[in-house]
Amino acid sequence: MTANPRPQLSVDVLFADAAARIEASARALWPGLPVRLGAHLPSVTCYVQHVDVGGRALVAKVSYLGVSLVSLLRGVRGDWPTVRAAQAAYLTAPSALLEREATQLRLMGQTPGLDVASVAGLRGGVLFTDRVAGPTLADLLAAAPKHSAELLSSVVCTLRRLQSPALPRGATVPQTPERGVGPVFARKMRGAAGQLYLRQLGEERLPDDQVREQTRLLLGMAVERLMRLRKLPQPRCPALLHGDLKPEHLLFPHGPSARPVFLDPGLQYGSGCTDTAKLLSRTLLHLLAAPPAPGAGREIVEGIDAFVRDQVRGLVRAAVQDLWLRQLVTTWLMDTVNITSSYLSAPAALPLPAPAPGLLERTLAVGALVERGTALLDEQQPMRRLWPPFLESVQAAVRSGAGAER
Repeated sequence: MTANPRPQLSVDVLFADAAARIEASARALWPGLPVRLGAHLPSVTCYVQHVDVGGRALVAKVSYLGVSLVSLLRGVRGDWPTVRAAQAAYLTAPSALLEREATQLRLMGQTPGLDVASVAGLRGGVLFTDRVAGPTLADLLAAAPKHSAELLSSVVCTLRRLQSPALPRGATVPQTPERGVGPVFARKMRGAAGQLYLRQLGEERLPDDQVREQTRLLLGMAVERLMRLRKLPQPRCPALLHGDLKPEHLLFPHGPSARPVFLDPGLQYGSGCTDTAKLLSRTLLHLLAAPPAPGAGREIVEGIDAFVRDQVRGLVRAAVQDLWLRQLVTTWLMDTVNITSSYLSAPAALPLPAPAPGLLERTLAVGALVERGTALLDEQQPMRRLWPPFLESVQAAVRSGAGAER
């Protein structure tokens, strides 16, 4: 294994500290009520855990220094005493990540026609939200693949309410720009540090030497192209985005015909297709990690195609349609590289969320998709011509079947 000079943190120590913070904060917020910690919910960004307070089902979240757990455990912010000292100072800042998220949830909750997980409390750097029960978007797509286009459209149409005057632009909306797809990609992949990061992918997660080297090669080629292709014209009037739109952040407690409930926002301004790109990226990764019933994957990809074409038809000028599609595919592929590399670089002791366990069995399929997709982007043809072969690459990845590399 490649030597890492950084001091790696213990998962057990970090998780014990986070659970203690959750219990202490809950007891301070609701004195006299019984507090019972429940299941840990795997994440690569924050420590998340179920907690019951006096019979009220909550979800608690702890963020350390606003960075991912993967980076933290890899020693990016120093050893454990250094992290603890820095965390104490970090929590005094009004711009701390969970302070912003709590404000974002409250603002979204004030928007007519938009449902979010309610903020139950915030104390000591711990955010508590009410637990929402119900199927996720991924569950609904797998159960009713023929309705994929309608489900995706309903999510996008509901999110347009973020443009309501109830959420004014400016300082009243605390943003989370550091969580954007483009900034994360640039931060991870830029320069010599990015090259070293790519060369070390999979050291603890991919035991097969050949799979590990092929995955690094495919992702490396895709990253090289994306670093050249990612800088596209920005919209004159950027849209307010959810910022972290993925299937597991969309719950349907009242069924597929009702409005979704949005979780874990990272509000930021940007291109209107960014939320859509992340949603499609993560939907596909769920498909690759846990293929649904035979034929369902093909139907879901056909639904994605119909949904995207419908969005494009809403843009009048051909040049605008082409730019929108290019931004969509570029952002889609950057997000796929971002999250796949996070899973591959995570310490073996860190529990990973779905779809990571299944996806790690499909890394060659993911690598082949992003390599082929970026090669198409590099052809510099109109994106309306490149969209069909890109979708065929997506279909090929889905058809390849689970565990094909092993």
